[in-house]
Amino acid sequence: MSDEIEFVSLPPSPYGVKAKWALDYYGVTYKFTKYTPGIGERWLRRKAGKKDGIVTIPVLFTPDGVLMDSFDIAQWADKHGKDNAGKKLFPDGQLQVISKWNRACDDVLEYGRAQIINKLKSDKGLRRQMMPPVLNSLGPLTDWLSSMMYSGIASKYDELSKASSFAKTSAAFEQLREAINSNNGYILGSFTYADIAMAVACDRMEPLGSPYYEAPEVMRLPNIELKEKFADLLQYRDRIFKEHFPNQNKQTP
Repeated sequence: MSDEIEFVSLPPSPYGVKAKWALDYYGVTYKFTKYTPGIGERWLRRKAGKKDGIVTIPVLFTPDGVLMDSFDIAQWADKHGKDNAGKKLFPDGQLQVISKWNRACDDVLEYGRAQIINKLKSDKGLRRQMMPPVLNSLGPLTDWLSSMMYSGIASKYDELSKASSFAKTSAAFEQLREAINSNNGYILGSFTYADIAMAVACDRMEPLGSPYYEAPEVMRLPNIELKEKFADLLQYRDRIFKEHFPNQNKQTP
């Protein structure tokens, strides 16, 4: 079955981390394909059969069709993966409330992505870290290519970036703080996909990186203002990653 399932993502992508966490939690076997921003988009469009609109990672190719959203991928894993001692990421009757927490997570991630894109647009050294090795050998042409690539990526996410804000991010974290303080350290009282989503959201304050996922420098830069305001939530993030992150999904330290 693994030959029929292909997971396409970019390791530092928090959306990819959410989806891969769910796939590995349920022991789904799949082929992993590393996506290259910009230059890989035409290939991904053709493979996914998506001619128009925004194409983003992660993408999961399954016998049931193509899934192009981390939340959809997690739900697919919940339905098709191996039983995990009866501990479901989407308990019966909880889909709607988990969906709301996933949306709160995406509010945080969209704000974080906007900050990263701004850094990449203004710092050619950071852009070089994100370029494929073969393109980093082209001298001055590398800087021109990377500038064009990330200007295109900025344009691709322009509307989402404009809608993101520090205020939305803070509101999501305030709601998280209240939920875990009221429910035994978990959003819904026990570990669910809501905790995966919000632990990954908290990770944007000060990314963990290895051994959980690869992360170049630009993806590891902390948000000092958020970190100072929500330092307690980093402890929640640390606990969720340490206790619930699938071992087979960890990178070598």
